[in-house]
Amino acid sequence: MATEIDVLCYGTVDTTKHAGLVVVEIKTTQYTAHEHLESYNGVDYCAPHMRNGLPNSLYWHHQMQLAAMTRTLKECYSPRSPIHGIVLVSCADRQVSI
Repeated sequence: MATEIDVLCYGTVDTTKHAGLVVVEIKTTQYTAHEHLESYNGVDYCAPHMRNGLPNSLYWHHQMQLAAMTRTLKECYSPRSPIHGIVLVSCADRQVSI
C-alpha cells in the first residue's frame, strides 16, 4: 500500500473526543452521494474478503489506508496529542460524504 497524508490539521472529528492531530484522507467518486452511500460497504462478489479477513469493500480499503497513515504519523513523530482520522469522499453531485 503506497499512501501519503492528504491533509493534516489540529482539531477534533466529533464533540466526544479531545482535540488532537486529524489525518484527513480525501477520496473522489463518480457516484452521487446517494449512490456512494448505497455501494460504499458493498463487497466484491468475486473476492468478498481480503487476506486479513476484512470485507473487500471501498470502506475497508479506505479505513486500512487511514490506519496506516495514523500509525506511521504516531511512530515517526510521537505526538503528545491524540491522533484522529477521517475519510472524506467528494461525490459527483458536489456533496461530501463522511
